[in-house]
Amino acid sequence: MLYLERTVMGRHIFALGGNRRRAVRGLRLGRIQMGVFVVSGLTASLAAFLGAASTVGSCGDAAGYELYVIASAVVEGPA
Repeated sequence: MLYLERTVMGRHIFALGGNRRRAVRGLRLGRIQMGVFVVSGLTASLAAFLGAASTVGSCGDAAGYELYVIASAVVEGPA
C-alpha cells in the first residue's frame, strides 16, 4: 500500500484502477497496465516456484514402493 500511496507510478496505477476514463489524461495506460501484469505474473511464478520447491523431494515420499520398483525392473527386463 505504501508503494501505491507514495510513488508516482503507484498513484498512476491507483488512478488507472479507480476510474479509467479520468485516468486517460496524460498517462500511458497500455504501458502502465502491461507493467502491472508483468509484475503480477513474475510474483505469481515466484510464489509457485517456492511453493513447489518446498514440497518436492521429501524423504518419505516413496516409502513402501520398493517392491513395485523391483517388480517393474524384473518384468521389464534389461534395457
